[in-house]
Amino acid sequence: MKRNLKFTFRAKIDIIVAYEFYESRRKNLGEQFFDELNNCYQAIALNYKTYKVVHKIYRQAIVKKFPFVILYSVDENDIVITAIFCTSKNPNKKFK
Repeated sequence: MKRNLKFTFRAKIDIIVAYEFYESRRKNLGEQFFDELNNCYQAIALNYKTYKVVHKIYRQAIVKKFPFVILYSVDENDIVITAIFCTSKNPNKKFK
């Protein structure tokens, strides 16, 4: 069964903050970040079970070329993206 991707408010804010950071560093770097996120979303949608459970119900996919992971959970109908987490941050804040 195909599941829909849904984003929490936190995940949406994480994406915007990271995009703006990368765009402020170099023109189109934010766009490259978006492209890598989209590649990761497609991989998750195709086979969400590929990625291991890292905490209770949460799975984690690594974003290529950028120091981020995508945290998500799966319910009956949806894949819920809960955070786009920068790996240089304190890992204890990943699930809060």
